[in-house]
Amino acid sequence: MFKYAEVVYGKVVAIYEDERDLKSWKKLFDSDTLWVDVTGQKVEVGWVFMYDPKTGWILRPDTEDKPSSEKGIIYTMTDKLLMLEGKVSELTTDNEILNDTMLEVVELLEGE
Repeated sequence: MFKYAEVVYGKVVAIYEDERDLKSWKKLFDSDTLWVDVTGQKVEVGWVFMYDPKTGWILRPDTEDKPSSEKGIIYTMTDKLLMLEGKVSELTTDNEILNDTMLEVVELLEGE
């Protein structure tokens, strides 16, 4: 099982576990999404991803104090698919409303 961190604006925003290698994993998402393979590393949501000229790219805890209740979440691919299904359902409903509206506009235009 591989573990990948999604990095946005220099911070880990989510951690996922999956059986796919990094190349296959990246194909599932927008090419602008930054993924870091953190398999075998202890990494948590909120950690900083930065470049150190002496050592290269590093992941480290954010040095700002955080409330102890702020915990990272590790998602499985099933969790991610369930989240995406919800978004697709919302889009489908929005799309149906848009299609109905477009049909009404076409009918109005044909009637003129």
